[in-house]
Amino acid sequence: MKQKQRKRRLSLLAALLLLPVLAACGPGRAESCYGRVTEVQRAPDGSLSALVLDTGDEARTCVLLTPETHVASTVEDLLSEEAFLADPPMGVEVSVLFAEDPPPQTVTGEDGTRYSAQTADFLWVEDARYPEDLTLSDGTALEVWATGTQENQYRLSDGTVLLQEFPPQTDFSNDYVGNIPLSELPPALPDGLRRYYQDRGPLYDLTEELERADRAFCQDPERFQRFRVEQRVSWSASAPGAHYFLTTLSRTPEPRLLEEIQWTDAFDPATGAHIPTEELFSAGRDQVIDALLAQMKGVEAPLAQELRDAFQFSYLCFWPDHLSVWFPAGSLPSQEHSWGWSFGYDALSGVLRPWAVPVEEPPEL
Repeated sequence: MKQKQRKRRLSLLAALLLLPVLAACGPGRAESCYGRVTEVQRAPDGSLSALVLDTGDEARTCVLLTPETHVASTVEDLLSEEAFLADPPMGVEVSVLFAEDPPPQTVTGEDGTRYSAQTADFLWVEDARYPEDLTLSDGTALEVWATGTQENQYRLSDGTVLLQEFPPQTDFSNDYVGNIPLSELPPALPDGLRRYYQDRGPLYDLTEELERADRAFCQDPERFQRFRVEQRVSWSASAPGAHYFLTTLSRTPEPRLLEEIQWTDAFDPATGAHIPTEELFSAGRDQVIDALLAQMKGVEAPLAQELRDAFQFSYLCFWPDHLSVWFPAGSLPSQEHSWGWSFGYDALSGVLRPWAVPVEEPPEL
């Protein structure tokens, strides 16, 4: 098999070529296919010759591999092309783009099933299992799988995914500040971002997320939908003396409900140092919440007092043309869900330092 060195290019090619046709794995000649490895066949010389794939809904297909098949892995750190070709693990998902010319061949599976097998031109390894499993408090064992989309999946032994986890982002090499790639800015900024977010780590408790998903599955396995937790960072605004980056935490607090919480962090453009949010203001906490409450027309006194008591600087999000404040669910006694309000920056005149006020136009070099 041919192993391409430019795996990122292959992965992009996979996304472009396979998305419109990946479902085509049924009878007749297909253009592409994906599924989980359930059987491996080898040629007399021991080389990998065919894979039987479970394509879902109790359907299976067979894929032929030849010395001309190009193989790439989207999870190379965990399962390289070499390791896959030497011993394809059962349950691993692969995507296949079939060659146009070779006619299908009949292949007999281990159980006697006869397949009309097509030859793979390209094959991508899409996920891999970590060697260590997890055990929940009720004794449930979970397999941990990584995918090529920087996702971890926590699965039961039958393949049911309890939780999708997109871990905290620490690589900002492809990010932008406005319209400018971070790579074109002074290196102190991306270095500062990486250090800060690596040190901060996840803003969720993975064990709690897994236990919550397990309870939901046990209560209603037939209607269960996988839970999700994702923590991502993106640029949100820039001021003369600060670049603002937004952390978005998305999680499933209960079945079929996705909750989103956001925080903004400020960084010095020259040094990349993190700037605590309270240092963006020339006034203290009480004066800041007073300035915000003065703009919240129609908010009655009991709720206003709850807002005053619960306010934290971390609830503020900075955008190019406005500031928002979001109180997470549970922070306000009278509110069942999260609660927010948006303000123009003129509302904070005199309390927000001038160098911290975002500009509407993205910065330019």
